[in-house]
Amino acid sequence: EVESRGLWVAGAVGTFGRWLVLGGRLWRTTDPDTTPAFGIGAFNLVRSRTLDDAGGFAWLRMDIADDAALAQLIAGHGGRTQLASGLGLARVHWQHSVRAMTRGFEKYGSSGGFGSHPRALFAATLAALLELAPTLALLIDHGTSWVSLAALSVLGVALASGVLLVRSGGISARALVTLPVAAALVWFMLVRSSWLEWRRGGLVWRDTFYASADVRAGKRFRL
Repeated sequence: EVESRGLWVAGAVGTFGRWLVLGGRLWRTTDPDTTPAFGIGAFNLVRSRTLDDAGGFAWLRMDIADDAALAQLIAGHGGRTQLASGLGLARVHWQHSVRAMTRGFEKYGSSGGFGSHPRALFAATLAALLELAPTLALLIDHGTSWVSLAALSVLGVALASGVLLVRSGGISARALVTLPVAAALVWFMLVRSSWLEWRRGGLVWRDTFYASADVRAGKRFRL
């Protein structure tokens, strides 16, 4: 269960969560016949023998997305992965404020997430546009054509997915009222982290500076 105190940080966490669900295809992670495998840093439970046989944490030590990479490591060595809900059993206060979340996202940069600046910018912008497009269409079209009907349909799907996330992940229901503005907020966080990495030649992770080349070399997780 994810706890967030402020309205906008709850919206940003909820939006990022929905992007993770869609990008990581989390609904398919329990199917042994498909490739997606995904782990969440809040809690991962792994058989120690399977982890040791797969090479252990040494293989993941330079991957910023080590929680997700851990699931891929286990699945790649014959293990089975399953996503479970701990709603009502465990809680995590992931982000304390929008400012803290913005700073925390600096570790992703481009190398830590998508591997390159163009891919990171494209993915973040595409996700944000998909969230913002229906609202923009309604404002421009004034509800007079099939465009508005399509926009309302997409907004309905976004709202439904948000409700599912609230119910399954414990995200605050307040996050729903921030749609779709929270998408622009998360877009800014991701683009800012990519720009900072480009300017610095690396990124800060665990209070340590890592050169972009080293982060890319240690990256294990693949979308």
